[in-house]
Amino acid sequence: MELAFGLPELRALDDLGAEVLVASLWEDVRPLRGVLALVDYRMLGRVSELARSGFVRGVRGELTMLPARPRLAFDKLLVVGMGARDGFDAAQFHAAFDRARSTLETLKIKRAVVELPGRFDLAASAKDAASAMFRAQGGETCVSAYTWLEPEAEQAAIAQSFEEEHRRARRG
Repeated sequence: MELAFGLPELRALDDLGAEVLVASLWEDVRPLRGVLALVDYRMLGRVSELARSGFVRGVRGELTMLPARPRLAFDKLLVVGMGARDGFDAAQFHAAFDRARSTLETLKIKRAVVELPGRFDLAASAKDAASAMFRAQGGETCVSAYTWLEPEAEQAAIAQSFEEEHRRARRG
């Protein structure tokens, strides 16, 4: 499986062609933030409009698939609802990521670009991110390439935690 980092910036997204872009949405935070805010800008406010209408709410457990072309370099946008911002913890992070990963598997997605839940405002730690990446790599999967969207300053910390996960797995 191919694992790579990309920057959570519009120009970088344009160069990361994949089938699906995964982005996160808080239930109680508006305006939109993170990659979803960038995508909303590029889609001329379509995601904001869907949030205002209640079609996309951001509640925990919600998954919404939207068409992304022609405004984005992805076929689909998967919006992961994370619930309320306050009280978001590692267990909720992993549950949100597992829902997204399961959806990618069900859809037989080969290449995905992922903004891990809550990482855009550091509600989830670098260690949580590395753990999710490690779990995504394990077992049978149809996803052959993940690109993780992280600011450059965070990439080294996540890579280090990822390597620690690998060492622990080899020992145990």
